[in-house]
Amino acid sequence: MACAITSGYTLDCRESVGGLKKVLITNFTNVNQSTPFTFTAGVITGITMVGGAKFWAFEQVKETSNYVEDIQVSDGNGTVGYLTTLTTVFNKSDTDLRNQIRLLAQSSLMIIILDRNGKYWMMGQYAGADMTPSKHTSGTAMADRNGYELTFVSKENLPMYEISAAAVAAVTGA
Repeated sequence: MACAITSGYTLDCRESVGGLKKVLITNFTNVNQSTPFTFTAGVITGITMVGGAKFWAFEQVKETSNYVEDIQVSDGNGTVGYLTTLTTVFNKSDTDLRNQIRLLAQSSLMIIILDRNGKYWMMGQYAGADMTPSKHTSGTAMADRNGYELTFVSKENLPMYEISAAAVAAVTGA
């Protein structure tokens, strides 16, 4: 059988936490599409950038941002796809952020997600990620958010890959 199961899953220590620390974003075209990634044991260990392009960091407010990767299976069509939705939060409104968000909305993107467990994940690795309806809000009460809530979506034929910290450092200049 071509799709034989190769391993199982064992419960581990309860040490995983939810949430995101930051997202790193670049234009999709900044990654060389003919040889975009180097892999070791299924983990991205290298990203081939075009010219001097890099990923830009957007830090996240704790306990506000997340991603969901939906596995979309169709028995009738014999297909499997992966729909990833990333929700990000940026508190405070200012002109520089507004200008960057406008550029994000106009572009097809590739996004690296750093979760609160210290793992990096690649979103939009082959088909790109795009901003979907998002909002800029003033809030009403003094304790309400004044800022942006942005949503990005990618549709891929493979699930998100984990990325090594060394590969991320190489494309961010960190």
